[in-house]
This record gives sequence, structure tokens and C-alpha cells, in this order.
Amino acid sequence: MYHSNLFLHESGLQIFDFDNCEYGYFANDISTTLHDSSFSFMRMKTKGEAGRVCFYGNELKEFQKILGESFFNGYAKYHSLSKVEIAEIKSFYKLREIVIFIHHNTLWNDFKAIEPYRTYLEKDRIQIENGGWEF
Repeated sequence: MYHSNLFLHESGLQIFDFDNCEYGYFANDISTTLHDSSFSFMRMKTKGEAGRVCFYGNELKEFQKILGESFFNGYAKYHSLSKVEIAEIKSFYKLREIVIFIHHNTLWNDFKAIEPYRTYLEKDRIQIENGGWEF
């Protein structure tokens, strides 16, 4: 669940778009939320014919830093996380990156030779190979 799936109305908060809702381990839920929030940020900050050219730069890193700090500080008010649990969240985050990369490679198979898709997929691959987001 991230900001693009929320709507504030007179009657209160409306939640929609449940494509990532699953019954599973909390570390996976947290990593999915963090990943999809970052992905949403990248989509908002990019331009191009696909509208989804990945934005890798200092602005994304700064957003992820603030997002991670805010999320984990807020979470810590209700539940403490052990080092093992944080490591599990990082592992599930990496898994989420890989799953989305595979999804995009499959979905965009016919577009791989076209910019900006080729650049997006290449940057995504490099991001995964270089360790991704550190929080």
C-alpha cells in the first residue's frame, strides 16, 4: 500500500488497488510497501514515451533515505525489529526487485529494442546486481 492507492475523502480514507495484497510474512509486506513506494516515486519523477524510465540518482537515494527513516522510526513506536528481521526485510526487498524486473522483461518483451524501455531494463539490472537500496 502506498500513496497512489489512497484517497482522502470527506468520509475518510479510501483505499483501493489491491494487486499486491497477499497473506504472508510481515517482512515481505514491509519490503513490498517500501519497494512500491520507491517505484511510485521514480514514475512521478520521470518523463519519456513510456512514462516509466527509471530515475536512478541522488534524488531517488534521498527519497529512499527519508522513506526508510520515516517508516522504520514510525514502525519502532509499535514494534521493535531485530537485526535478523531487518535482514529479512532487505532480502524480501531484493526479491521484490527481481520479481518486478522479470515482470517488466516479460511484459515489455516486444519493446526491449526501443528507448526508453531498453535503458530502464538495463538500469534495473545494474541496480539489482549492485545491491540495490540500502536502508
